[in-house]
Amino acid sequence: MKPTITRGLGALTPATWAEIYATVSGAGADGGGGTVTRPAKTAGGDRERFLATIGAATQIAGKAIWNYAWTQVRAQTTSSSVTTANVTNGLSSTTQGVAWNILEWANTATIAYGYSVADGTDLTDYEGFKIDKVPAGTVVQMWLTRATDGTLRAEFMAPNPITGECPAAPLPVLGASDYGTFISPADDAEEYDGETFAAPNTTVYDFTTF
Repeated sequence: MKPTITRGLGALTPATWAEIYATVSGAGADGGGGTVTRPAKTAGGDRERFLATIGAATQIAGKAIWNYAWTQVRAQTTSSSVTTANVTNGLSSTTQGVAWNILEWANTATIAYGYSVADGTDLTDYEGFKIDKVPAGTVVQMWLTRATDGTLRAEFMAPNPITGECPAAPLPVLGASDYGTFISPADDAEEYDGETFAAPNTTVYDFTTF
């Protein structure tokens, strides 16, 4: 079964064909002699999940919410490692549209994961740190679900990292010669008496001898 068609027939448009392809069993050969498990149920209830790698992300204006590119993958295991490989004729954001991380949905321009933020991501109580997108290359479990407008949409769930670094500490003043500006006395000011701390033209206050 081909994942895409260029010409439709009546109600069977290329877009409709793409949705049918995403829901039927057997998405095509996986390169290893097997078949790919049907990736999703779109009519509610439990949804079948599949592995996908996260790609580039585009932030939704002013919030810690991103649209994610993605590609369906399968696991390749050996006795000492686990890697992934793209599924031949598999699903992706090219065929199904960008994916959303459902953990981000409640974030606003001023609050993200319960933290106060500025510009949607910068932590206001922790200078130099921000809530970041899910990194490209992250492997997640993904599923397809139908939105209220009827379109088929990819969703996943993954924590967002907090990135940044502490602000640099202030440097000590070494070899400084300018210590600021001080008030200069008036030209007609009289000097204070160094022994009694006498205020000129006023009462003398004797603080005894030091």
